Amino acid sequence: NVFQHLSTETPAKKPLLVPVWNDEKFFHVDKIVIESDQVHSFYLKPVEKFNLPNYKPGQFLTFRFDIPGQEKSVVRCYSLSDAPGNDYFRISVKRIPAPRKKPELPPGLSSSFLHDHVKERDQIKVLAPNGNFCLPEGRNLNKIVMIGSGIGITPVLSMLNHLDKTGIKSGSDIWFFYGVRNGSEQIMKQHLKKVAEANKYLNLHVCFSAPGEQDTLGEDYHIAGRVSLDLLKKTLPGNDFDFYFCGPGPMMADLAEGLDAWGVADERIHFEAFGPSTVKRKSAPAKAANQFQVKFDQSAKTLAWTGEHESTLEFAEANGITLPFGCRMGNCGSCSLKLVKGEVHYLTAPSFTPEEGYCLTCSSVPASDVELAT
Repeated sequence: NVFQHLSTETPAKKPLLVPVWNDEKFFHVDKIVIESDQVHSFYLKPVEKFNLPNYKPGQFLTFRFDIPGQEKSVVRCYSLSDAPGNDYFRISVKRIPAPRKKPELPPGLSSSFLHDHVKERDQIKVLAPNGNFCLPEGRNLNKIVMIGSGIGITPVLSMLNHLDKTGIKSGSDIWFFYGVRNGSEQIMKQHLKKVAEANKYLNLHVCFSAPGEQDTLGEDYHIAGRVSLDLLKKTLPGNDFDFYFCGPGPMMADLAEGLDAWGVADERIHFEAFGPSTVKRKSAPAKAANQFQVKFDQSAKTLAWTGEHESTLEFAEANGITLPFGCRMGNCGSCSLKLVKGEVHYLTAPSFTPEEGYCLTCSSVPASDVELAT
Protein backbone atom coordinates (compact mmCIF):
# COMPACT_ATOMS: atom_id res chain seq x y z
CA ASN A 1 0.00 0.00 0.00
CA VAL A 2 1.50 3.32 -1.07
CA PHE A 3 0.44 5.02 2.12
CA GLN A 4 3.01 3.30 4.29
CA HIS A 5 5.52 5.88 5.38
CA LEU A 6 9.26 5.62 5.11
CA SER A 7 11.13 8.79 5.95
CA THR A 8 14.67 9.46 4.83
CA GLU A 9 15.14 11.97 7.61
CA THR A 10 16.33 9.39 10.17
CA PRO A 11 20.05 8.76 9.73
CA ALA A 12 21.83 6.67 12.32
CA LYS A 13 23.00 9.68 14.30
CA LYS A 14 19.48 11.10 14.68
CA PRO A 15 16.87 9.37 16.87
CA LEU A 16 13.20 9.50 16.03
CA LEU A 17 11.28 12.40 17.48
CA VAL A 18 9.60 11.36 20.72
CA PRO A 19 5.80 11.21 20.41
CA VAL A 20 3.70 13.24 22.83
CA TRP A 21 1.71 10.21 23.96
CA ASN A 22 2.61 6.54 23.81
CA ASP A 23 -0.73 4.78 23.89
CA GLU A 24 -3.62 4.79 21.42
CA LYS A 25 -6.26 7.47 21.80
CA PHE A 26 -9.71 7.52 20.31
CA PHE A 27 -10.55 10.30 17.88
CA HIS A 28 -13.92 10.88 16.28
CA VAL A 29 -14.39 11.92 12.67
CA ASP A 30 -15.69 15.46 12.99
CA LYS A 31 -16.00 16.16 9.27
CA ILE A 32 -15.30 14.52 5.89
CA VAL A 33 -14.57 16.72 2.87
CA ILE A 34 -14.55 15.31 -0.66
CA GLU A 35 -11.52 16.93 -2.30
CA SER A 36 -11.81 14.96 -5.57
CA ASP A 37 -13.22 11.67 -6.83
CA GLN A 38 -10.17 9.94 -5.37
CA VAL A 39 -9.26 12.00 -2.30
CA HIS A 40 -11.22 12.61 0.89
CA SER A 41 -10.07 14.71 3.85
CA PHE A 42 -10.89 13.52 7.36
CA TYR A 43 -11.00 16.04 10.22
CA LEU A 44 -10.36 14.31 13.54
CA LYS A 45 -10.97 15.49 17.10
CA PRO A 46 -10.13 13.65 20.34
CA VAL A 47 -12.97 11.88 22.11
CA GLU A 48 -11.33 12.62 25.45
CA LYS A 49 -10.89 16.38 25.44
CA PHE A 50 -7.29 17.57 25.56
CA ASN A 51 -5.18 20.14 23.76
CA LEU A 52 -3.72 18.73 20.58
CA PRO A 53 0.07 18.95 20.35
CA ASN A 54 1.78 21.39 18.04
CA TYR A 55 3.21 18.67 15.83
CA LYS A 56 5.89 19.52 13.32
CA PRO A 57 4.60 20.35 9.82
CA GLY A 58 5.23 17.32 7.62
CA GLN A 59 4.68 14.67 10.30
CA PHE A 60 2.17 11.82 10.12
CA LEU A 61 -0.33 9.96 12.28
CA THR A 62 -0.37 6.21 12.84
CA PHE A 63 -3.79 4.52 12.82
CA ARG A 64 -4.95 1.13 13.99
CA PHE A 65 -8.06 0.05 12.08
CA ASP A 66 -10.33 -2.86 13.00
CA ILE A 67 -11.45 -3.87 9.52
CA PRO A 68 -14.11 -6.59 9.12
CA GLY A 69 -12.65 -9.77 7.68
CA GLN A 70 -9.13 -9.05 8.95
CA GLU A 71 -7.77 -11.28 11.71
CA LYS A 72 -5.58 -8.53 13.13
CA SER A 73 -5.83 -4.78 13.37
CA VAL A 74 -4.49 -3.02 10.29
CA VAL A 75 -1.86 -0.36 11.00
CA ARG A 76 -1.40 2.47 8.53
CA CYS A 77 0.20 5.91 8.54
CA TYR A 78 -1.14 9.05 6.87
CA SER A 79 0.44 12.47 6.64
CA LEU A 80 -1.14 15.36 8.46
CA SER A 81 -2.23 17.66 5.64
CA ASP A 82 -2.81 20.91 7.52
CA ALA A 83 -0.77 23.25 9.69
CA PRO A 84 -0.31 22.64 13.42
CA GLY A 85 -2.20 24.77 15.91
CA ASN A 86 -5.78 23.81 15.07
CA ASP A 87 -8.31 22.02 17.27
CA TYR A 88 -8.32 19.10 14.84
CA PHE A 89 -6.01 16.77 12.95
CA ARG A 90 -6.57 16.48 9.22
CA ILE A 91 -5.50 13.69 6.89
CA SER A 92 -6.22 13.61 3.15
CA VAL A 93 -6.46 10.07 1.83
CA LYS A 94 -6.39 8.85 -1.76
CA ARG A 95 -8.36 5.76 -2.64
CA ILE A 96 -5.91 3.17 -3.97
CA PRO A 97 -7.44 0.97 -6.70
CA ALA A 98 -6.12 -2.38 -7.83
CA PRO A 99 -2.90 -1.94 -9.84
CA ARG A 100 -3.58 -1.28 -13.54
CA LYS A 101 -1.10 -3.93 -14.64
CA LYS A 102 -2.32 -6.44 -12.04
CA PRO A 103 -6.09 -5.96 -11.78
CA GLU A 104 -6.40 -9.31 -10.02
CA LEU A 105 -4.81 -7.78 -6.92
CA PRO A 106 -7.09 -6.17 -4.32
CA PRO A 107 -7.39 -2.39 -3.92
CA GLY A 108 -5.82 -0.58 -0.99
CA LEU A 109 -7.22 -2.06 2.20
CA SER A 110 -7.11 0.92 4.53
CA SER A 111 -7.94 3.59 1.93
CA SER A 112 -10.99 1.60 0.78
CA PHE A 113 -12.07 1.20 4.40
CA LEU A 114 -11.78 4.93 5.04
CA HIS A 115 -13.58 5.92 1.84
CA ASP A 116 -16.35 3.33 1.94
CA HIS A 117 -17.05 2.66 5.61
CA VAL A 118 -15.82 5.46 7.88
CA LYS A 119 -18.49 8.08 8.50
CA GLU A 120 -18.70 11.32 10.46
CA ARG A 121 -18.88 10.71 14.23
CA ASP A 122 -17.16 7.31 13.89
CA GLN A 123 -14.25 6.69 16.26
CA ILE A 124 -10.73 5.74 15.16
CA LYS A 125 -7.68 4.67 17.18
CA VAL A 126 -4.75 7.04 16.68
CA LEU A 127 -1.14 7.19 17.85
CA ALA A 128 0.67 10.49 18.37
CA PRO A 129 2.17 12.51 15.50
CA ASN A 130 5.61 11.29 14.54
CA GLY A 131 8.19 11.42 11.79
CA ASN A 132 11.27 13.39 10.89
CA PHE A 133 10.29 14.65 7.44
CA CYS A 134 9.35 18.08 8.71
CA LEU A 135 10.37 21.71 8.78
CA PRO A 136 13.07 22.26 11.41
CA GLU A 137 12.65 24.49 14.41
CA GLY A 138 14.98 27.40 15.07
CA ARG A 139 16.29 27.59 11.52
CA ASN A 140 15.98 30.22 8.82
CA LEU A 141 13.07 29.17 6.61
CA ASN A 142 13.34 31.85 3.96
CA LYS A 143 14.73 29.78 1.06
CA ILE A 144 12.66 26.64 0.58
CA VAL A 145 11.43 24.58 -2.35
CA MET A 146 8.51 22.24 -1.61
CA ILE A 147 7.42 19.64 -4.15
CA GLY A 148 4.39 17.38 -3.92
CA SER A 149 3.39 14.95 -6.65
CA GLY A 150 -0.01 13.27 -6.53
CA ILE A 151 -1.06 12.48 -2.98
CA GLY A 152 2.53 13.28 -1.99
CA ILE A 153 1.31 16.85 -1.70
CA THR A 154 -0.03 16.15 1.80
CA PRO A 155 3.10 16.54 3.98
CA VAL A 156 4.43 19.52 2.01
CA LEU A 157 0.97 21.11 2.11
CA SER A 158 1.21 20.95 5.89
CA MET A 159 4.55 22.77 5.61
CA LEU A 160 3.12 25.40 3.26
CA ASN A 161 0.10 26.01 5.48
CA HIS A 162 2.41 26.40 8.47
CA LEU A 163 4.50 29.01 6.66
CA ASP A 164 1.35 30.83 5.60
CA LYS A 165 -0.09 30.68 9.11
CA THR A 166 3.05 31.91 10.86
CA GLY A 167 3.85 34.47 8.17
CA ILE A 168 6.32 34.28 5.30
CA LYS A 169 8.97 36.87 6.06
CA SER A 170 9.76 39.77 3.79
CA GLY A 171 12.50 38.93 1.32
CA SER A 172 11.91 35.18 1.53
CA ASP A 173 12.10 33.03 -1.59
CA ILE A 174 9.57 30.20 -1.21
CA TRP A 175 8.60 27.88 -4.06
CA PHE A 176 5.81 25.31 -4.16
CA PHE A 177 5.48 22.81 -7.02
CA TYR A 178 2.41 20.58 -7.25
CA GLY A 179 2.42 17.82 -9.85
CA VAL A 180 -0.80 16.02 -10.73
CA ARG A 181 -2.30 14.37 -13.79
CA ASN A 182 -5.03 16.95 -14.52
CA GLY A 183 -7.78 19.04 -13.00
CA SER A 184 -9.99 16.06 -12.22
CA GLU A 185 -7.34 14.74 -9.83
CA GLN A 186 -6.21 18.09 -8.44
CA ILE A 187 -7.00 18.87 -4.82
CA MET A 188 -6.92 22.09 -2.78
CA LYS A 189 -7.08 24.21 -5.95
CA GLN A 190 -8.79 27.26 -4.46
CA HIS A 191 -6.84 26.99 -1.22
CA LEU A 192 -3.49 27.00 -3.00
CA LYS A 193 -4.57 29.93 -5.15
CA LYS A 194 -5.64 31.87 -2.06
CA VAL A 195 -2.38 31.18 -0.22
CA ALA A 196 -0.32 32.21 -3.26
CA GLU A 197 -2.26 35.45 -3.71
CA ALA A 198 -1.83 36.31 -0.03
CA ASN A 199 1.95 35.82 0.03
CA LYS A 200 4.14 38.06 -2.08
CA TYR A 201 7.22 35.90 -1.59
CA LEU A 202 5.58 32.58 -2.48
CA ASN A 203 5.86 31.17 -6.00
CA LEU A 204 3.21 28.55 -6.86
CA HIS A 205 3.58 26.27 -9.88
CA VAL A 206 0.89 23.68 -10.63
CA CYS A 207 2.02 21.10 -13.19
CA PHE A 208 -0.41 18.88 -15.14
CA SER A 209 1.22 15.84 -16.74
CA ALA A 210 -1.84 15.10 -18.90
CA PRO A 211 -4.13 18.18 -19.05
CA GLY A 212 -7.75 17.48 -19.93
CA GLU A 213 -9.83 19.32 -22.50
CA GLN A 214 -11.46 21.30 -19.74
CA ASP A 215 -8.13 22.43 -18.24
CA THR A 216 -6.93 25.91 -19.18
CA LEU A 217 -3.24 26.79 -19.12
CA GLY A 218 -2.62 29.86 -16.99
CA GLU A 219 -5.89 29.44 -15.15
CA ASP A 220 -6.07 25.84 -13.93
CA TYR A 221 -2.37 25.06 -14.17
CA HIS A 222 0.92 26.77 -14.96
CA ILE A 223 3.04 24.09 -16.63
CA ALA A 224 2.20 21.13 -18.90
CA GLY A 225 4.51 18.32 -17.85
CA ARG A 226 5.89 16.58 -14.81
CA VAL A 227 7.93 18.09 -12.01
CA SER A 228 11.53 17.32 -12.93
CA LEU A 229 15.05 18.53 -12.35
CA ASP A 230 15.03 20.23 -15.75
CA LEU A 231 11.93 22.16 -14.73
CA LEU A 232 13.56 23.22 -11.45
CA LYS A 233 16.67 24.39 -13.28
CA LYS A 234 14.60 26.42 -15.74
CA THR A 235 12.36 27.92 -13.06
CA LEU A 236 14.46 28.50 -9.95
CA PRO A 237 17.02 31.31 -9.76
CA GLY A 238 19.64 28.79 -8.60
CA ASN A 239 20.15 25.85 -6.26
CA ASP A 240 20.62 27.73 -2.97
CA PHE A 241 17.53 26.23 -1.33
CA ASP A 242 16.39 23.56 1.08
CA PHE A 243 14.37 21.03 -0.92
CA TYR A 244 11.44 19.06 0.53
CA PHE A 245 9.65 16.62 -1.73
CA CYS A 246 7.27 13.69 -1.63
CA GLY A 247 5.69 11.64 -4.40
CA PRO A 248 6.10 8.51 -6.52
CA GLY A 249 9.37 6.63 -6.09
CA PRO A 250 10.76 7.17 -9.61
CA MET A 251 10.18 10.93 -9.42
CA MET A 252 11.88 11.17 -6.06
CA ALA A 253 14.81 9.02 -7.12
CA ASP A 254 15.36 11.24 -10.15
CA LEU A 255 15.11 14.41 -8.07
CA ALA A 256 17.40 13.18 -5.30
CA GLU A 257 20.05 12.08 -7.79
CA GLY A 258 19.63 15.19 -9.91
CA LEU A 259 19.80 17.64 -7.03
CA ASP A 260 22.97 15.96 -5.81
CA ALA A 261 24.50 16.26 -9.29
CA TRP A 262 23.40 19.91 -9.39
CA GLY A 263 25.53 20.57 -6.33
CA VAL A 264 22.84 20.72 -3.64
CA ALA A 265 24.31 19.63 -0.30
CA ASP A 266 22.97 16.33 1.02
CA GLU A 267 21.75 17.95 4.24
CA ARG A 268 19.52 20.27 2.19
CA ILE A 269 17.74 17.44 0.37
CA HIS A 270 14.75 16.10 2.32
CA PHE A 271 12.23 13.56 1.05
CA GLU A 272 9.71 11.00 2.17
CA ALA A 273 8.40 7.91 0.42
CA PHE A 274 4.90 6.49 0.86
CA GLY A 275 6.07 2.88 0.79
CA PRO A 276 9.34 0.96 0.44
CA SER A 277 11.79 3.60 -0.68
CA THR A 278 13.60 3.36 -4.00
CA VAL A 279 15.62 6.44 -3.09
CA LYS A 280 18.98 5.96 -1.42
CA ARG A 281 21.12 8.59 0.21
CA LYS A 282 24.85 8.87 -0.08
CA SER A 283 24.83 8.61 3.70
CA ALA A 284 23.04 5.25 3.67
CA PRO A 285 24.70 2.61 5.86
CA ALA A 286 27.92 1.37 4.35
CA LYS A 287 28.14 -2.20 3.14
CA ALA A 288 29.02 -4.50 5.98
CA ALA A 289 32.49 -5.97 6.00
CA ASN A 290 31.13 -9.40 6.97
CA GLN A 291 28.17 -11.24 5.52
CA PHE A 292 25.55 -12.37 7.99
CA GLN A 293 23.14 -15.21 7.36
CA VAL A 294 19.50 -14.30 7.94
CA LYS A 295 17.03 -17.16 8.26
CA PHE A 296 13.31 -16.45 7.85
CA ASP A 297 11.48 -19.40 9.39
CA GLN A 298 8.14 -18.61 7.74
CA SER A 299 9.53 -18.87 4.21
CA ALA A 300 12.28 -21.37 5.03
CA LYS A 301 14.76 -19.08 3.31
CA THR A 302 18.28 -18.27 4.47
CA LEU A 303 19.83 -15.25 2.79
CA ALA A 304 23.13 -13.39 2.98
CA TRP A 305 22.95 -9.91 4.49
CA THR A 306 25.69 -7.59 3.21
CA GLY A 307 24.47 -4.22 4.47
CA GLU A 308 22.98 -2.99 1.20
CA HIS A 309 19.49 -2.45 2.61
CA GLU A 310 18.35 0.03 5.23
CA SER A 311 16.41 -2.46 7.36
CA THR A 312 15.67 -6.15 7.72
CA LEU A 313 12.17 -5.44 6.42
CA GLU A 314 13.49 -3.87 3.21
CA PHE A 315 15.94 -6.75 2.85
CA ALA A 316 13.11 -9.28 3.09
CA GLU A 317 10.91 -7.39 0.62
CA ALA A 318 13.76 -7.11 -1.88
CA ASN A 319 14.05 -10.90 -1.78
CA GLY A 320 10.37 -11.62 -2.24
CA ILE A 321 9.57 -12.34 1.40
CA THR A 322 6.38 -10.81 2.77
CA LEU A 323 6.61 -9.68 6.38
CA PRO A 324 4.06 -7.83 8.50
CA PHE A 325 4.54 -4.08 8.82
CA GLY A 326 2.70 -0.88 9.65
CA CYS A 327 4.39 2.47 10.09
CA ARG A 328 7.87 1.40 8.89
CA MET A 329 9.41 3.74 11.47
CA GLY A 330 9.51 1.78 14.74
CA ASN A 331 6.36 3.46 15.95
CA CYS A 332 3.63 0.81 16.04
CA GLY A 333 5.13 -2.65 16.60
CA SER A 334 3.32 -4.31 13.69
CA CYS A 335 6.60 -5.61 12.22
CA SER A 336 7.72 -7.33 15.42
CA LEU A 337 9.20 -10.81 14.86
CA LYS A 338 10.61 -13.34 17.29
CA LEU A 339 14.41 -13.21 17.37
CA VAL A 340 15.11 -16.95 17.63
CA LYS A 341 18.86 -16.52 17.34
CA GLY A 342 21.38 -13.72 16.99
CA GLU A 343 21.46 -9.98 17.57
CA VAL A 344 20.14 -6.91 15.76
CA HIS A 345 21.14 -3.26 15.77
CA TYR A 346 18.72 -0.33 15.65
CA LEU A 347 19.89 2.41 13.31
CA THR A 348 17.30 4.75 14.79
CA ALA A 349 15.76 4.66 18.25
CA PRO A 350 12.27 3.12 17.90
CA SER A 351 9.32 4.66 19.72
CA PHE A 352 7.78 1.23 20.28
CA THR A 353 9.50 -1.24 22.62
CA PRO A 354 9.03 -4.85 21.46
CA GLU A 355 8.57 -7.75 23.83
CA GLU A 356 11.69 -9.40 25.18
CA GLY A 357 13.09 -11.75 22.56
CA TYR A 358 11.47 -9.89 19.68
CA CYS A 359 12.75 -7.21 17.29
CA LEU A 360 11.31 -4.58 14.97
CA THR A 361 12.34 -5.46 11.43
CA CYS A 362 11.45 -2.03 10.01
CA SER A 363 14.12 -0.20 11.99
CA SER A 364 16.79 -2.80 12.73
CA VAL A 365 19.55 -4.61 10.84
CA PRO A 366 21.37 -7.86 11.64
CA ALA A 367 24.42 -7.55 13.89
CA SER A 368 25.22 -11.27 13.59
CA ASP A 369 23.74 -14.37 12.00
CA VAL A 370 20.05 -14.24 12.93
CA GLU A 371 16.95 -16.40 12.76
CA LEU A 372 13.52 -14.75 12.69
CA ALA A 373 10.11 -16.31 13.25
CA THR A 374 6.56 -14.95 13.24
